[in-house]
Amino acid sequence: MRDSAGLGTDTERAWADFAAYVQAGDDWVTEQLRSLVRVARTDEVLTTLYPFQSMNRLCFGHERGGPARDMPCIAVTRSGEFVVLDRTYESSEGVGPEEVAVTSSPEEALRVLERRLRR
Repeated sequence: MRDSAGLGTDTERAWADFAAYVQAGDDWVTEQLRSLVRVARTDEVLTTLYPFQSMNRLCFGHERGGPARDMPCIAVTRSGEFVVLDRTYESSEGVGPEEVAVTSSPEEALRVLERRLRR
């Protein structure tokens, strides 16, 4: 959906900005994030959320202020794997993120993440 200036929704602009940031990056993390972002930008559910990078993770939030603590995210590894985590940060009880799945496919990682979002 486009606003009156033809710029799209706030989340669309956030995804465009994030994609440009990842594309311009020259480290192993942004290199690994590129394939995730390329696929995620075509997803109707994920593009309603704001994208964020936290260390080696692609995280999501409901607003521009930062990623949601309890929302699933995807960590990238130097070896090219995508690790789906059940949440971005440790819980208020001090429980750290737990691995949900490990895959070499960005599409599969995003499918797993979406299933976690629907819970």
